[in-house]
Amino acid sequence: MKISSSEDIKKHPLLLLLVIIVVIILLVGIFRTIAPYLSLGFGGYAHIGDVRGAFSFETFENEQSQPVFAIIYAPWCGHCKTSKPDFDRLASEYKGATKVMMINGDENKDLVKKMNVRGFPTMRYYPSGLNGQFEEFTGDRSYGAMHKYIQEKETETFKGKKSNAN
Repeated sequence: MKISSSEDIKKHPLLLLLVIIVVIILLVGIFRTIAPYLSLGFGGYAHIGDVRGAFSFETFENEQSQPVFAIIYAPWCGHCKTSKPDFDRLASEYKGATKVMMINGDENKDLVKKMNVRGFPTMRYYPSGLNGQFEEFTGDRSYGAMHKYIQEKETETFKGKKSNAN
């Protein structure tokens, strides 16, 4: 069978179906290959410290005593994309008593819902771990401003614990 025009393809519907299936398979393969690069610089996974992947609120049960600075972001958020280099730097370089956690809101919708997050990015300081009270960070989203804020909060927390011990 020789096919020389679109008219010939219309006469053979099974051939047309086969061509459509092959095109779909090729498109799916191409999408799977480029999907990790479509997240606009946020990578394919959420990360909390060095842990990658989706997680639940129960993950934080053991974080009840350590202070946490949580950065909740979304890959599509313009403000998040702009501040992403500062977020990454803070998460990788901060060496104080506070654990800096980045949470991808799109991949952790149940967690974000339980945390009552209303917009992205949301930055919160939890002096007693993620299950406790928090203070919303509303300052500048620069590395320097967030770093200074966390250091000030650690100083307040340390002074509070020291005065309660006396």
